[in-house]
Amino acid sequence: MRRFFRPIPLAISAIVLVGVYALVGFFLLPYIVKSRVIPSVSEQLGRPVLVQDVEINPFALSFTITGFEIQETDQSALLGFERLYVNFESSSLIRRAFRFDEITLAVPFVAVRIFPNGQLNLLELMKHSSGTAAPPENAAGAERQQEKKPLLPIEIGLLHIGSGIVEFRDESKRKPFEVSIVPIDIRLQNFTTQRGGESAYAFSAEVRKEELLNWEGYVSLDPLESEGKFSLTGVRGPVLWLYVKDRFNFEIPDGLLNINAHYRFDTTVEPFSLKLNDGEISLTNLVLTESGKDEAVISVPSFLIHGINVDVAQKTLDISSIESKDALFKGWMEKDKTVNFQTLFAPKPPDATEVPQKDAASTEAPAAPAEPRPWAVALKEIVFKNFGLDFEDRTTLTPVHHRITALNTTVRDLRVPFKEPIPMDLGFQLNDTGSVHANGTVGLKPFESSIHLSLSAIPLKPLEPYVEGAARVAVDSGQLDLNGDLHLAVEHSNAPMLTYNGNFGIRNLSISDRDGVSPLIGWKQLQLKQMALTVDPTTVTIEEVGLDQPAVQFRIQPDGQSNFSNIRPPSQTAEPAPEAASSQKKGPPPTVAVKTVKLLRGSATFIDESIRPAVRTGIHDLTGTIKGLSSKQLAKADVELTGRMDKVAPLKISGAINPLTENTFTDLLVKFENVDLTTAAPYSGKYAGYPISKGKLFLDLAYKVSKKQLEAENKVAIDQLTFGEKTDSPDATSLPVPLAVALLKDRNGRIDIDLPIRGDLNDPDFKYGKVVISTLLNLLTKIVASPFALMGKLIPGGGSGEDLQYFEFAPGSAIASDEDVKKADVLVKALAERPGLRLEITGTADPVRDRQALGFRKLSAEILARWTRDRGKSSADESIPAQEEQRLIKELYQQRRTLPASASEPSGTAASPVTPPTIEEMRRELAAAMPFDEEDLRALAHQRAEEIRNQLTADGKLAGERVYLVNEDISASDHERIRSKLGIAAS
Repeated sequence: MRRFFRPIPLAISAIVLVGVYALVGFFLLPYIVKSRVIPSVSEQLGRPVLVQDVEINPFALSFTITGFEIQETDQSALLGFERLYVNFESSSLIRRAFRFDEITLAVPFVAVRIFPNGQLNLLELMKHSSGTAAPPENAAGAERQQEKKPLLPIEIGLLHIGSGIVEFRDESKRKPFEVSIVPIDIRLQNFTTQRGGESAYAFSAEVRKEELLNWEGYVSLDPLESEGKFSLTGVRGPVLWLYVKDRFNFEIPDGLLNINAHYRFDTTVEPFSLKLNDGEISLTNLVLTESGKDEAVISVPSFLIHGINVDVAQKTLDISSIESKDALFKGWMEKDKTVNFQTLFAPKPPDATEVPQKDAASTEAPAAPAEPRPWAVALKEIVFKNFGLDFEDRTTLTPVHHRITALNTTVRDLRVPFKEPIPMDLGFQLNDTGSVHANGTVGLKPFESSIHLSLSAIPLKPLEPYVEGAARVAVDSGQLDLNGDLHLAVEHSNAPMLTYNGNFGIRNLSISDRDGVSPLIGWKQLQLKQMALTVDPTTVTIEEVGLDQPAVQFRIQPDGQSNFSNIRPPSQTAEPAPEAASSQKKGPPPTVAVKTVKLLRGSATFIDESIRPAVRTGIHDLTGTIKGLSSKQLAKADVELTGRMDKVAPLKISGAINPLTENTFTDLLVKFENVDLTTAAPYSGKYAGYPISKGKLFLDLAYKVSKKQLEAENKVAIDQLTFGEKTDSPDATSLPVPLAVALLKDRNGRIDIDLPIRGDLNDPDFKYGKVVISTLLNLLTKIVASPFALMGKLIPGGGSGEDLQYFEFAPGSAIASDEDVKKADVLVKALAERPGLRLEITGTADPVRDRQALGFRKLSAEILARWTRDRGKSSADESIPAQEEQRLIKELYQQRRTLPASASEPSGTAASPVTPPTIEEMRRELAAAMPFDEEDLRALAHQRAEEIRNQLTADGKLAGERVYLVNEDISASDHERIRSKLGIAAS
């Protein structure tokens, strides 16, 4: 024993022991690792495991492995490292902790791979390393107990992982996804697993060039807690997007993501605490396109989220602000009314080749989990600046393009769940000229908004395609203005669904016919002031409606169609079935009240191009008010309007109306004065056969409508109506127009006509204009057919006028009776009232009665001549005594009897009766035998015509040029007295 502790043996033993220790450390242990351990690990993992070299320094207590690699079965690299250096501190042998001076892992790498069946290669590796035996039933409990044991005490002076590489490949996608994270650099100082120990650390990795992940702070493993800061900078959107792009219909070709935040993780509390503070997310130059296309649909140059605070345990998310500017969106709505953003962000259905990942061991449906507490989200402010939207509506026949620019919006105090209304402010430019601004609050559950809405100079031209289906018109110009307070509530049991209080207006409106490009309607300004509108129920109250310079143009085109009849497009939809129409419930009529309607300088133009020359006329400067419009049944609005016809003739409309009720009420007086009729000359030339060369029109129209019953009084006055030369129009009326005008025109050149109209507006066949024309034509026809009836009415006591159209004479006489003299006076007075008429006299003789009377007259003359001849002196002034007259008749009769039969009697005449004739019989026989010819009748007829003319023109009562004698009428008469007819013609 003593020999053993002698210096020399002791030194030799020490040297031998050190040598053995060195041999074992430097050579034996590396050999065992390489020849035994590595093959055993490879066999256990079922994969090739390679190592380049193993170095152990037993004196420095260091361990170095170089070129370590675990391969897949196809010999591709799975994981490994270039060099692992571990320096164990010798003091750990006498301390209660394992202390390492340094652990360095150089160029570690791992190839993470998801196979087409959805399995992860690392999980397969773990199954091989842990074996396939099923865990015991109480494995979960044992694991929890093991977790509660204190961690193995480890201290590391320096832990450095440098130039790490993570390669990720997902082959379960339609197109395999690959990404590499390099280099990964982790540096920890004074790392410990002992309770209460805190280790500062730093972590950095470059996913791709200039894509950096940095993490610094401290970590404590017992208990497990950590606090620090992390940042992810320069991450390009396409890289992240490649992994999920197969699920969506859009692509992200550009974009840069930056994330940074301060965190704290603590497992000492239950549940564990994870908080993020002062987080920030920024997106720059984000671009979204449709799959397979290059054009950007969404472009966001800048998107920032500031002040992100998350408490996972409390499920709260607080964000100070979200800011973005200069974003541009491009959208459209297809024919089926789907917006491109709907399909753009809608997830694609899973591919049939993708295998859903399910737990094969689980065969029973899990129990329904308890309803989790919802997250509370508070967002202080959202600010969007200078956004833009190009939107195309393709649902119309002609696509509509809308352009929104300078969109600025601010939303404050947004909280989820939505309990309180959200303050918001929104403004933008519409189609370059219009501006929209909304400011107020919006509630989401249930939806309710209260905003002040302002629209200024919204152009109406871009909205033209929306009326294509209903009217073929062109909106040439127009701007919409609106300024008021709007309230909308989806749930509104005790209030209207929508209310609006404010003003509404349309300026500089011009609508024209799309085909003819001729104006239809327009105005300078329409303003609805202090309008109160509600919906459900529907009510409208307007303080004032102002209409400045409204203009309507009604044009008859050369083909006879009006410009308004052409604006309705051909019907393309069938009428709804009667059952469907009847099933719709008809709600109560809306309540409408308009206090005042102000009309300023309105005009209505009528142009008829179907006639040559074209007719152009119209109403101008129509100005006035309508006060008290209301849908109440008993309400009546007062109307006072004035204007000018053709800018000269005064027009006045006054009365009361109620057009807003079901039983429309109208009581209006319309008065036109001094309207120039030469404007209508083309019409009169075509339809009357004579163009108007001069004339003025005056109208007094009274319209009353009550309970759909019309009563109209049309008083027409025409002054100095004068026609030009007759035309050859084939459309001219057969009525003698000049005569009708002359009959109607008084001594002052004025025509007065009353046309009362009555009708039932419920009658579908009732057309007011048609009834007026029909009534006028009937009146003119009656006047022309019975002109003397009109003449009789002109003079008090003129009677029916029927007896004014003839003078009666006794047979053989041409002397007017006292009654006819009075009749002549009536005619003279009537013709004085109608200076445009002339009288035509037809002298009449009866071949029977007048011939007999002329025979008696000739017989008396012959008897008188014989009596004076027998006495030898003239006694023309003396009357023949009765005895002498009888004697002379008998002598004359005897002389006629002694004449040959052929001379006195017709051939074959029977012999005279035996009884001698009386004196009267002799007189009649002698009178009938007097010589007679047709000229005698004509002379008598002419004498009668002259007698009538003398009665009319004597003493200058009637100008001779107004009385004409026409050819005599010696035909038979059915009257006891001979009637000489009178006729009326136009001068």
